[in-house]
Amino acid sequence: MKIFGMTAKLMLAGSLILPIAGCSSTMDMSGVKAVVDLRSPSAFAAGHLKGAVSVDLNGAAFVAKISDVGRHGEVLVYCDTDACGGDARNQMLHIGFDNVINLGDLNAAAKTTGLEVVKN
Repeated sequence: MKIFGMTAKLMLAGSLILPIAGCSSTMDMSGVKAVVDLRSPSAFAAGHLKGAVSVDLNGAAFVAKISDVGRHGEVLVYCDTDACGGDARNQMLHIGFDNVINLGDLNAAAKTTGLEVVKN
Protein backbone atom coordinates (compact mmCIF):
# COMPACT_ATOMS: atom_id res chain seq x y z
CA MET A 1 0.00 0.00 0.00
CA LYS A 2 1.37 3.42 -0.97
CA ILE A 3 0.58 6.63 0.92
CA PHE A 4 1.96 9.89 -0.49
CA GLY A 5 4.36 7.89 -2.69
CA MET A 6 5.88 5.94 0.22
CA THR A 7 5.25 2.45 1.45
CA ALA A 8 3.13 2.69 4.59
CA LYS A 9 5.14 2.06 7.77
CA LEU A 10 4.34 2.10 11.46
CA MET A 11 6.58 4.14 13.76
CA LEU A 12 7.11 2.62 17.20
CA ALA A 13 9.16 3.92 20.13
CA GLY A 14 9.92 7.04 18.12
CA SER A 15 12.37 5.38 15.78
CA LEU A 16 11.82 1.74 14.86
CA ILE A 17 10.17 1.12 11.51
CA LEU A 18 8.01 -1.93 11.01
CA PRO A 19 5.94 -2.77 7.95
CA ILE A 20 2.18 -2.63 8.34
CA ALA A 21 0.44 -5.92 7.54
CA GLY A 22 -0.42 -6.15 3.86
CA CYS A 23 2.21 -3.59 2.83
CA SER A 24 5.51 -4.06 1.08
CA SER A 25 8.05 -5.76 3.34
CA THR A 26 10.82 -3.31 2.46
CA MET A 27 11.08 0.44 2.56
CA ASP A 28 11.57 2.75 -0.41
CA MET A 29 15.34 3.37 -0.52
CA SER A 30 15.28 5.95 -3.33
CA GLY A 31 15.56 8.95 -0.98
CA VAL A 32 18.17 7.46 1.35
CA LYS A 33 21.44 9.38 1.51
CA ALA A 34 23.40 6.89 3.64
CA VAL A 35 23.11 3.68 5.62
CA VAL A 36 25.33 3.72 8.72
CA ASP A 37 26.44 0.69 10.74
CA LEU A 38 27.11 1.92 14.29
CA ARG A 39 28.63 -1.33 15.57
CA SER A 40 32.29 -2.06 16.24
CA PRO A 41 34.67 -2.48 13.29
CA SER A 42 34.92 -6.23 14.02
CA ALA A 43 31.12 -6.60 14.00
CA PHE A 44 30.99 -4.65 10.72
CA ALA A 45 33.62 -6.95 9.17
CA ALA A 46 31.65 -10.03 10.27
CA GLY A 47 28.55 -8.86 8.39
CA HIS A 48 26.91 -5.57 7.41
CA LEU A 49 24.36 -4.22 4.97
CA LYS A 50 25.66 -3.87 1.43
CA GLY A 51 26.67 -0.23 0.89
CA ALA A 52 26.67 0.67 4.59
CA VAL A 53 29.44 2.82 6.06
CA SER A 54 31.00 1.94 9.40
CA VAL A 55 30.97 4.59 12.13
CA ASP A 56 31.57 3.06 15.56
CA LEU A 57 29.14 4.67 18.02
CA ASN A 58 31.57 3.92 20.86
CA GLY A 59 34.59 5.25 19.00
CA ALA A 60 36.41 8.33 20.29
CA ALA A 61 35.69 10.37 17.16
CA PHE A 62 32.02 9.43 16.64
CA VAL A 63 30.77 13.01 16.13
CA ALA A 64 33.54 13.88 13.66
CA LYS A 65 33.12 10.67 11.67
CA ILE A 66 29.32 10.76 11.58
CA SER A 67 29.47 14.40 10.43
CA ASP A 68 31.34 13.20 7.32
CA VAL A 69 28.12 11.43 6.28
CA GLY A 70 26.42 14.80 5.81
CA ARG A 71 23.62 16.23 7.90
CA HIS A 72 20.97 16.77 5.24
CA GLY A 73 18.93 13.96 3.75
CA GLU A 74 17.60 10.66 5.02
CA VAL A 75 20.21 8.67 6.98
CA LEU A 76 19.44 5.14 8.17
CA VAL A 77 21.29 3.77 11.20
CA TYR A 78 21.50 0.35 12.81
CA CYS A 79 23.42 -1.05 15.75
CA ASP A 80 23.46 -4.09 18.06
CA THR A 81 20.18 -3.05 19.71
CA ASP A 82 17.32 -0.66 19.08
CA ALA A 83 18.36 1.34 22.16
CA CYS A 84 21.89 1.82 20.81
CA GLY A 85 20.53 3.06 17.48
CA GLY A 86 18.07 5.32 19.29
CA ASP A 87 20.90 6.90 21.30
CA ALA A 88 22.87 7.52 18.11
CA ARG A 89 19.80 8.96 16.39
CA ASN A 90 19.27 11.40 19.26
CA GLN A 91 22.94 12.46 19.19
CA MET A 92 22.79 12.97 15.45
CA LEU A 93 19.62 15.07 15.63
CA HIS A 94 21.24 17.13 18.41
CA ILE A 95 24.23 18.00 16.19
CA GLY A 96 22.07 19.02 13.26
CA PHE A 97 21.08 15.96 11.24
CA ASP A 98 17.59 16.54 9.91
CA ASN A 99 16.31 13.02 9.13
CA VAL A 100 17.72 9.98 10.96
CA ILE A 101 15.86 6.68 11.05
CA ASN A 102 16.83 3.95 13.50
CA LEU A 103 16.41 0.50 11.93
CA GLY A 104 17.23 -1.50 15.08
CA ASP A 105 19.72 -4.35 14.81
CA LEU A 106 21.35 -5.81 11.67
CA ASN A 107 18.64 -8.42 11.07
CA ALA A 108 15.81 -5.89 11.42
CA ALA A 109 17.69 -3.42 9.19
CA ALA A 110 18.17 -6.07 6.49
CA LYS A 111 14.51 -7.04 6.60
CA THR A 112 13.26 -3.45 6.55
CA THR A 113 15.55 -2.22 3.76
CA GLY A 114 15.80 -5.37 1.68
CA LEU A 115 19.59 -4.87 1.52
CA GLU A 116 21.85 -7.91 1.47
CA VAL A 117 24.11 -8.70 4.44
CA VAL A 118 27.71 -8.96 3.21
CA LYS A 119 31.07 -9.68 4.83
CA ASN A 120 34.43 -8.00 4.35
